[in-house]
Amino acid sequence: MGNQLSDAFCRRKSRQVHVLILGLYAAGKTSLLYQCVLGRHVHTLPSLIDNIETCKLNRSELTVLDVGNRMKSRVFLRHHYSHLKGLVFVVDSTKRERVGAAKEYLEEFVNEEELKDFPIAIALHKRDLDNCITKEEMEEILEVNTIQKQRPCRVFLTTTFPNEEESISKTC
Repeated sequence: MGNQLSDAFCRRKSRQVHVLILGLYAAGKTSLLYQCVLGRHVHTLPSLIDNIETCKLNRSELTVLDVGNRMKSRVFLRHHYSHLKGLVFVVDSTKRERVGAAKEYLEEFVNEEELKDFPIAIALHKRDLDNCITKEEMEEILEVNTIQKQRPCRVFLTTTFPNEEESISKTC
C-alpha cells in the first residue's frame, strides 16, 4: 500500500505530504498508522488524543494526522485542510452492520468543497479476520465508481498483522 499511496499522494514536487486518516470508531485507523510507522502490529486503545506521525514512502515523507472519530474533531479538521494532499479512509471490512454508517461518513468528506480535488485511498481493513465483506461488495456499497468520477480514488486490502498475505508491512 505504501507505493500505491505514494503514487496517489506524492505526484506533486513536494517531498513532504500531509494526509488525514479517517474512518468510524474502531475501524483500525491507529493500528494501520502505527503499522506503517513501526513496521509491526501494535495494540491500541481508542484515540483520545490526536496522533501525528511521519513515515517514509519512497522518496517522500508522509505525515499522517489521526484524530479519531469524535464529533468535535470534525470541526477541528477544517483547520488542517490547507496542509493536506489527500485522505485515507479506513473501513472495518468485518462489520457489515457499520458499512452504511461508514459510507455516510465517507460521503461527508467526498462532498466537502475544500477537499474536492484530494485523492482518497480507501483501506478495507482487518482482512485477516473471518467474515470479511468482499472487495467487490465494499466497492459497490461505498459507491467507489461514483467517487472515481470526481477524483482519484483507490481501494486497498489491509491488515496490520505482519505474517498475513496482504499485510501492510509488505506494502509500506
